[in-house]
Amino acid sequence: MAKTKMRSRLKRFVDVSTWLGTAEIKRNTGNLKQLAKMLFTVQKPEVKETFEEAVQRFNLTEKDIELKKKHYLITSSLCFAIFILIMTYTIHLFIIAHYMSCAMSAMVCLLSLAFFFKEHFWYTQIKHRRLGFTFFQWLMSIFK
Repeated sequence: MAKTKMRSRLKRFVDVSTWLGTAEIKRNTGNLKQLAKMLFTVQKPEVKETFEEAVQRFNLTEKDIELKKKHYLITSSLCFAIFILIMTYTIHLFIIAHYMSCAMSAMVCLLSLAFFFKEHFWYTQIKHRRLGFTFFQWLMSIFK
């Protein structure tokens, strides 16, 4: 009898599942399968349009298009230069065994690479005057 009273008193003070919030975690991740499906499936575009239709829809002139093209090229070049600089710094940090700094630097490096991809992808679509490039088409256009 004394053991039961002791357990109930102890349970009030040592309630690990409440501390960890397991009930909240279960409630928030109830639709985990649906969330994973949404995150990892490619959604089809709602409207398919050609480059010429997009130019007409946004009322762009040839001068505007060339200006945007130049802007995307300069920005992507800047992002790539930053990527190279940060990558060399990351390698330096790895060599001198500052692993936590190296990991943080690698994250910034990947972020810079993502910005480069985004800007150069838009530049490539304007350069080829075609919308809807895939990643591999973009990659092949770089090496042409």
